[in-house]
Amino acid sequence: MTSWPLVSTVYLFISAFAASWIGVALFRRWTIRRGFLDIPNVRSSHSTPTPRGGGLIIVLVCLVCYWATAFLFQFEISWGYFLGALLVATVGWLDDIYSLGFTIRLLVHAAAASILISDVGSLQGKKIAIGPFESGTRALALQLLSVNGTVLPPTTLLPLSGKDAVDALQAGTIDAAFFVSPAESPMIEKLASDPNLNLLSFERADAYSRRFPYLTELLLPKGVFDFMANIPKENVKLLSPTANLIAQDTLHPALAYLLMRAATQIHGESGLLHKAGTFPAPLDANFPLSPEATRYYKTGAPFLQRYLPFWAANLVERLWVMLVPAIAIMVPLFRTIPPLYRWRVRSRIYRWYARLKEIELQLDEEPRPVPLTDMLERLDVIERSVNRIPTPLAYSENLYSFRQHIELVRARVRHAIELDTHETG
Repeated sequence: MTSWPLVSTVYLFISAFAASWIGVALFRRWTIRRGFLDIPNVRSSHSTPTPRGGGLIIVLVCLVCYWATAFLFQFEISWGYFLGALLVATVGWLDDIYSLGFTIRLLVHAAAASILISDVGSLQGKKIAIGPFESGTRALALQLLSVNGTVLPPTTLLPLSGKDAVDALQAGTIDAAFFVSPAESPMIEKLASDPNLNLLSFERADAYSRRFPYLTELLLPKGVFDFMANIPKENVKLLSPTANLIAQDTLHPALAYLLMRAATQIHGESGLLHKAGTFPAPLDANFPLSPEATRYYKTGAPFLQRYLPFWAANLVERLWVMLVPAIAIMVPLFRTIPPLYRWRVRSRIYRWYARLKEIELQLDEEPRPVPLTDMLERLDVIERSVNRIPTPLAYSENLYSFRQHIELVRARVRHAIELDTHETG
């Protein structure tokens, strides 16, 4: 049983052939009446006057059939084909009538070619270099081509990259190539300067960046490679994938800050597609930002790493981690040192108060267990011993106060001796 797509294709072919036949016949009669005839000359391949512009009818019929095919088979119409084909057909017809100059025809054909390759969807059926297997360039190219339905045959995908892809492009063995490279790369500048090659502009770059968050729309300014030659001739819309710096959770925070500083030094300068300080940046990615990266983007590098070498800053940070608990313990201890010292100095003096109190108690007893003269001698011994105690000047008042107490007890003992002498006398 014949399938519907095959029947539709046959009908479209027959319709296109009939429309072209009828259209050319009618257009031929119209040009003859108008006098649009090509008079043969020494370079002509015909010997009789021939109507001009018949090819325009064939182009229009082909475009109508292309639109009908898109409608029947439900695929997206590439308006670049419409505009490019109409532009080439129109300038050809006008050249038949008015004999346009070479420069005008060249510029119009170049514009038509740029329109035809204004997106990857127009690469259907071409030979495309998308990079080696398991490469990031290949993964990105396949993603872009697949959403445009350009990965299926007759499209040929080749594992070429770098110099091999450049040589193949310049030799004409491939039709297009994907490159993930800085705009400052000599390879990119070489390709952009080649008059036989065109830099593809992603006219739907904004749609790609909305669909795939890891893509960013960039604008390559007109003439940025060469102002005198004006390369590129027009502003070119590019797509740039996000390059992520990924680390495991076990990475030491000090090394994380070191990596961020290195990334800033290497990628922080300005380029053809970005201003200074644009990178590194916390752009949308499929991975969460580490706490160190979050702090780095908010406040920059740690305070010590701004003014000290990395090894010195890391050493101080490690020591600081050890010193914090040590300080927390030592501060209360340091607060107890003055009271302990004061107690230690006073204790050397206060312990003699026990002997002084003992003498005073014996003085009040009746009968006295110790002679009064022995009490005086003991008081002298206590006074000499206390005088030999090393006492800081700040605590001398305690020493003199004790000596006054000794003198008070001595006076009582002497008074008791005088009373005893008076009673015996």
